[in-house]
Amino acid sequence: MLPVAGLGCGAFGGSDSNAPSIASMDAGADDSSTASVADGSVADAADAPVSVSHLNDPVRYSVPDLVALDDATDIDTGGGMSAANPQITRGANPAVTTDWLYVDGSGNVVMLVRSWSVPSTKTVKVHGGRPLVVVSLGDVNIGGVIDAGASKQTPGPGGALPGAGAGAGKNGGASGNGDGGGGGAGFGTAGAIGQTGAGNAPPGAAGGSYGDYKKLYAGSGGGTGSRAGCNDPSGQGGAGGGALQITSFTKIAISGKINAGGGGGHGGCLGYAGGGGGSGGSIVLEAITSISIASVATLAANGGGGGGGGGVPNGGGGEGYGGGDGAAVDAAASGGKSEDTCGSCFGGAGGFGMTAPTTDAAQAGPNAGGGGGAVGRIWLRTRGAAVLLSAPAAVLSPPPTTLFDL
Repeated sequence: MLPVAGLGCGAFGGSDSNAPSIASMDAGADDSSTASVADGSVADAADAPVSVSHLNDPVRYSVPDLVALDDATDIDTGGGMSAANPQITRGANPAVTTDWLYVDGSGNVVMLVRSWSVPSTKTVKVHGGRPLVVVSLGDVNIGGVIDAGASKQTPGPGGALPGAGAGAGKNGGASGNGDGGGGGAGFGTAGAIGQTGAGNAPPGAAGGSYGDYKKLYAGSGGGTGSRAGCNDPSGQGGAGGGALQITSFTKIAISGKINAGGGGGHGGCLGYAGGGGGSGGSIVLEAITSISIASVATLAANGGGGGGGGGVPNGGGGEGYGGGDGAAVDAAASGGKSEDTCGSCFGGAGGFGMTAPTTDAAQAGPNAGGGGGAVGRIWLRTRGAAVLLSAPAAVLSPPPTTLFDL
């Protein structure tokens, strides 16, 4: 493993030894208590080796019967379009509520466990209307997949709906027989503007970048393409990727995948424009002893692709194709193609790595495609310890910002 003092550069990441002062941080805590927490002996917040970021209330360490979690398959943070209360599905059992999965005063959901492992053959789906903060008293080992990404117009945990959020893409406009594509959502960077439709039909503006470490932000939704008379979800933007934080009082090891990608914009209906891609969300890893990321691992908060424009009425056409969701890969989510009768009404590609999202460069036909959504953010935070990366490097998209003040 190779120790890495700082990762990334520019707007995407890097080392930040002068991080902003955050009320929930406790940079002066003593390492000596870390050895006692793995057996669940933390009595209360004052006994904990660190204050967990992005929470308003003391963690409920007195909850009885904390588990060494290794069989989770689905975590619903509740709120939004989900159940009212957080619930978890373990193995083949039905979803249940539990004292160690609860809503903090910040609005984030806390999952408190003794340890957490995701085996290489398993996928854990995280969804719901609130971000998730996992607090593990012991080691965290992720060998399988944690999927906190958006799916088309359905947000990841805490992510924004189409057209919503701090970096929401704007809606396209109409001009004569032309319709402008929706703008891509921003977060880690700005999104991409939608395509201009025929007759200079105005495109939706791109959403801007936002956020810092003071809050656990999720992704924003892409703008809707001009679509008078269309029914949902035609022409809608993609939803925002989710927000996931994992805090370990010992160490975190990643050899699998964590995804917080944005959703792809929907294709335009017959005669109208496609929606912009949603932006990726947040992945935050905090560990006192170490964070190790294997060469086969992937951490990705990629943007969704824009939707393609719909076909031309009376031309035998139909609905445009949707843009791809941001996936756990080192590649862009593709923009949706237009229905054949529209010509080059293509959606733009989503952002990934240090590559910005795009607006398709082809001259649009009457019904334009949506712009691509931007990447989200990845944060790695330890207590002065190096972040360990195997060579060749893992997929980290976008490059993370590293903090050493836990």
